[in-house]
Amino acid sequence: MKTISLDRIVSIETKKHDLAEAMAAPNLAPEDFVRLSKEYAQIEPVASAAREVRRLRAELEVLTGLAADSTAEQELRELAAHEAEEIREKLPLAERALALKLLPRDAADERAAMLEVRAGTGGDEAALFAGDLLRMYQRFAEEQGWRFELISANASDVGGYKEAIASISGTGVTAAPLPAPPAPVEVVEYYHAPLNHYFLTADPVEAAALDAGLLGPDWKRTGQSFRGYAGGTSGGGAVDACRFFGTPGLGPSSHFYTGNAAECAAVRTNPRWLDEGVAFRAIVPLNGASTGSFSAA
Repeated sequence: MKTISLDRIVSIETKKHDLAEAMAAPNLAPEDFVRLSKEYAQIEPVASAAREVRRLRAELEVLTGLAADSTAEQELRELAAHEAEEIREKLPLAERALALKLLPRDAADERAAMLEVRAGTGGDEAALFAGDLLRMYQRFAEEQGWRFELISANASDVGGYKEAIASISGTGVTAAPLPAPPAPVEVVEYYHAPLNHYFLTADPVEAAALDAGLLGPDWKRTGQSFRGYAGGTSGGGAVDACRFFGTPGLGPSSHFYTGNAAECAAVRTNPRWLDEGVAFRAIVPLNGASTGSFSAA
């Protein structure tokens, strides 16, 4: 892909600035304000993507120079090299996002899209997965600032949908690529009777080790499980379920799980808990209920 020049990026940001000043001009005619507002709405996401590319390029240049500076401390050079490598991974994605936003607009981009989700073979399990997909696309639409309207739905007895049709409208709906459905995983619950301790895992390797007694002979499946998604996958509406364990000597001898981002960040700063990373991901409810906590003691 051809690299977008710095001059082009600066011109995009300058155009956004000029439009903002023009809209703030006194005695601006209503029709001119409407015209400028439409232009500003079109250039704003492009300018945002351009600004991100410029930022990443500038940071990469500084970090690369620091990593090669023989007069800097070794630890600082290593840190700079590590951060530079992370930016090298992010920069192509940011440049591609900008290139896509620079493509000529099509009149069809403003049309609404119809979304139809049907459960495949698999009975109740397929209906639950169809419900997860619908929620994922709804959250994705909300993240893009689009309007999501459920037109018809045939709910299953156990939750989820046998069939659902929705309308998605907004700027660029038909031009934007929809997110790929995340691969589902089974989140399995275990219980350790001597410790009175419950445990959740979506890692098949970890589950196999627990089943084989490699992590202790007393871990047993409770028979309870639910659908989740592997940590590291993406998809609108799928949130991280953080896993914590009590710090020896400070916290409880138990695990704690939460899908609430604010709570996860707060617990990470609590010395009574050790952060064990993302255990799995889960789709939030369609009705807008807040994401709650899963706890085991």
